[in-house]
Amino acid sequence: MSGEAGKDKPDWWLHEVPETEDGTRIDRYLRRLVTGLTQGPVEKMLRTGLIRLDGAKAKPATRLEAGQTLRLPPHLRDGGVQDAPATQKQVPNATPQLRKQFDSMHLADGDGWLAINKPSGLAVQGGSGTSRHVDGMLQALAEGDDDRMRLVHRIDKDTSGVLLLAKDRVAARHLTRAFQQQDMEKTYLALVTGAPPETLEMRGALLKRGGAGGEMMAVDPDGQPSHSSLRLIEAAGIRMALVALQPRTGRTHQLRVHMAHEGHPIIGDGKYGGARAHPGASGRASRGRHRRKAASSCLAAAACRRNADRGAPAGPFPRYTDHTRPCGAGRRLAVCRQTITAHQLQGGVPCQRRNAFTSQSRPPARGMVSPSISTGAR
Repeated sequence: MSGEAGKDKPDWWLHEVPETEDGTRIDRYLRRLVTGLTQGPVEKMLRTGLIRLDGAKAKPATRLEAGQTLRLPPHLRDGGVQDAPATQKQVPNATPQLRKQFDSMHLADGDGWLAINKPSGLAVQGGSGTSRHVDGMLQALAEGDDDRMRLVHRIDKDTSGVLLLAKDRVAARHLTRAFQQQDMEKTYLALVTGAPPETLEMRGALLKRGGAGGEMMAVDPDGQPSHSSLRLIEAAGIRMALVALQPRTGRTHQLRVHMAHEGHPIIGDGKYGGARAHPGASGRASRGRHRRKAASSCLAAAACRRNADRGAPAGPFPRYTDHTRPCGAGRRLAVCRQTITAHQLQGGVPCQRRNAFTSQSRPPARGMVSPSISTGAR
């Protein structure tokens, strides 16, 4: 009986994590290790324990350590995923137009990293109904998996701003750790409704909920700890203000939810701000639109004067925008021009390139406004 039981025991595939994959997410490594393996099957095998790390279950976001042992089912070793061509996501062709589009987003680069200006409307990663995204562009333009640049953080599809990319796996681990340990700071510029205070620390815990518009987050005591910081840059009376926002944690839609919860939703963010996010839209839409344009011009002039008079504003925030204008035919005001100063991550040596990039011709459809990210190591 014991011999028969031994024959039925699976011939598990035991794989040792190499040093080059130290710090890599387990789901991403598995997709590279097994040809054709996609995210859905990976998550299912991790959830059921079919794939284990050092004998224990692991979550898709678990970070690997060099020398750990992965236990995988034998069919992944013997033949991989047989229906890979049917299940793999389509990668766009590396056309000259695609290369030109990617090159036009280039801002600065350094040792192991590259910064691009992601326009509004371009997703960072693919999803349901999303075929055009930065991750797909990186796959198409890479000559091989080792040559491919990698994402280390994300920006919402409707948000324009600086996106940092890693040139290789080693740089990706370094940058990912820098974001996790808050050695990197992200600053978002946003026009919000009302008159927020000079400074504000928002610590409302966030919980994911379903909604008519898809995934929704809400402030809830049972949610995940969240922390956002606000600093007032310029106010336009009591109707709206230009603020600098810094997410101290990385929850989904964190800044949007926190601002709506404080009673100052980001202008145009109807998902969380509702009618409050569209001041003057009901009844006298035309008059409201012209008022918002005038307020934006005032903010632009004030921001330019402040930067010219005193240089970078006091506090931990980097230099702010030198120009704003209304976008979307009155549907939203967005920061349309910003200055990015990129630093080399090794030792914080300033990069030689300092670029200002202009607004996108295509206004955002809804949601957030342009962020500015300081990529210097603290």
